[in-house]
Amino acid sequence: MTPSIRRGIILTVAVPVMTLAQMLLASSLTIFTATPDFLLLLALLAAMLMDANSSALFGFISGTVYASISAPPEAGYGAIIVSWTITCFLVGWLESRIYQDNYILAPPTILIGTIVAGSLFFLFSPQIKPPHWIHALVLTAVYNSVLSVPVFLIFRKLMGKPASHTDLGIGGFS
Repeated sequence: MTPSIRRGIILTVAVPVMTLAQMLLASSLTIFTATPDFLLLLALLAAMLMDANSSALFGFISGTVYASISAPPEAGYGAIIVSWTITCFLVGWLESRIYQDNYILAPPTILIGTIVAGSLFFLFSPQIKPPHWIHALVLTAVYNSVLSVPVFLIFRKLMGKPASHTDLGIGGFS
């Protein structure tokens, strides 16, 4: 099996696994009202290992899946997808400028990425109680950044090292 096929399979399997983790485990792993966002964590970590175009595509796909399981009817569905796509694009764009195949860069990238995705969501779909929403966003960002190192190391081990640090070799999107 070629490395590009292996990486494609891992990403394809990771989305439903993290979706199930989000639906089944996230609420029971709440700490001080902080709830992890497993799908956003996956999208941002994958974006750290991809170029900008691949990251945007993966952000769109994972944002669509997340919006399908979490968006209230008639509110926020498109805002989630657009905010995740833009955020993942930006993280992937940084990959070509800053070598991000480094677990030390995972926590700040995930912290900032979670806050950017949440802020863009708020911009596109304003919430009723901003202070409560901001508090929940910051706690989720901190929780995701703490989880980022072990998840990044597992993800990197499964994915293997790309031929170059800007090429994952996934289809025509590399």
